[in-house]
Amino acid sequence: LSPRLCRAHKTAGIVRTMATTALTGFSMMSLLSLGYLTWDLMSPNQVENEPDQSFMDRSPVPQPPHIIFIMTDDQGFNDIGYHSSDIRTPVLDKLAADGVKLENYYIQPICTPSRSQLITGRYSVCPCCPPFLNNLN
Repeated sequence: LSPRLCRAHKTAGIVRTMATTALTGFSMMSLLSLGYLTWDLMSPNQVENEPDQSFMDRSPVPQPPHIIFIMTDDQGFNDIGYHSSDIRTPVLDKLAADGVKLENYYIQPICTPSRSQLITGRYSVCPCCPPFLNNLN
């Protein structure tokens, strides 16, 4: 193999490793944050010895769905395993198989408009423009 090809192959391997590490780190931070936010719901001080009869007589309350929203930056369509990538992502593959995949979307070439759309719920023409310029829709 030529030295140029070897360097390109090593660079591609490093990029794959960095991408996998970034996705894993982001997923772990999301899960740790969720665990921290729900810690008070699992407090051991709330456990009683005798079950409350009034609670048992009530009908079950419907629970809201669990939503995990994963937003990544600078990612292509085939960068995740369930889109037939070279990078193996078994946890994300299972989440995609068990959940809902939003496959029809529109994004901006930079991350700021996508983030402002997520936060405000409005189509963002230019997040840096004054509000009166963005009221085009």
